[in-house]
This record gives sequence, C-alpha cells and structure tokens, in this order.
Amino acid sequence: MVLKKKSQSKLFFISFLLISGTIFGSIIANNLDGFLINNLNVAVKKFFLQNLKGACENRVNLFANEFFKNIKTVLFLWISGFIPFGNFFLGIILFLKGLSYGFTSSILFSIYKFKGAFYISKFIFPINFALMLIFIFVANHSIKFFKSTYTQNKNLLKQSMLEYVFIFIFSVSYVFLITLANTYFLN
Repeated sequence: MVLKKKSQSKLFFISFLLISGTIFGSIIANNLDGFLINNLNVAVKKFFLQNLKGACENRVNLFANEFFKNIKTVLFLWISGFIPFGNFFLGIILFLKGLSYGFTSSILFSIYKFKGAFYISKFIFPINFALMLIFIFVANHSIKFFKSTYTQNKNLLKQSMLEYVFIFIFSVSYVFLITLANTYFLN
C-alpha cells in the first residue's frame, strides 16, 4: 500500500521532530561540564548496579513509574487532537521526547564508552524504539483526527471519534504490554 503524499509528509514531520530532538539532546549531553558529568556518573552507576544485579527494590513501583510516565505522553499526544493549537503542542512533546532519548544515550556513551553502547542496546534502545513507534502512531492519528473534525459532518464525526477513542485504548494497551515486558522480562 502506497502512502498518500499528505500521510508521508505528516510521518516525515513527526519523525523529524523526534530525530532532531535526539540530536539536540546528544549535543547538550556532550557539552556538559565535568561537575555535572560526575554527578550523572554516580546516578548512572547506581542505576546499573541495581539492574545488573537484579536488585530492583520494587518492580511494581518501577513498572508504575514507567507506565504512567509513558501514558502521560500518549495522553498529551492524544489530547492534542482536540485542541486548535494541538499540532504545536504535539511538536513540542515529540521534540522533548527525542531530546531525552538523545541526552540519556549520549550520557551513557560518554561515561562508559563502548560498554555504554552495550547498556544503550540492552536497557535504552528496545523500550524506547517500541515507545517511539506508538508515539508516532498516536501523533499521526492526532493530526488526522484534528483535520477531520473540521471537514466532516456530524455522523462521520461520531465514527471518527469512536476510531480515535479506540486508538487511545490500543495505545494504552500497547504501552502497558511494553512496560510490563521491559520491567519483568527484559531486565
């Protein structure tokens, strides 16, 4: 199935925001001073020592924190489909998400060098890649829903709203499964 030109441009825009955020996050992380790097180094070592030993004190709390953090992002992306300036907020959210991914990965690599690349591939990349896919999916449908609210009659709008609610339910389920797998099976 060939994507329409408008769908391609939406996906390009959404992907561009995530990637540019990742690049800026990497630049920021690589330009930190030594004091901040040392403080981050202590926090990162503590985190990986807990995870490598399987000594997470409470996996339920870890799951709840990760799940609700990611659900907030999905919720904000989804709500932006109802707001007139939603595309602007959507762009900010995606850029900041990319910024955090780039910053985290660059800090790990700058502290641990090639061992950091292993940590990134084991702890950071799988969950964040899966989450990026759902963020792109929700953002794409959010833009589509916002545009459809102004071009459809009331009967089609009800159907469009049902589809949009289903997208939210699917997204929450997806985030739940990804977070569950990451918390209990992948680490």
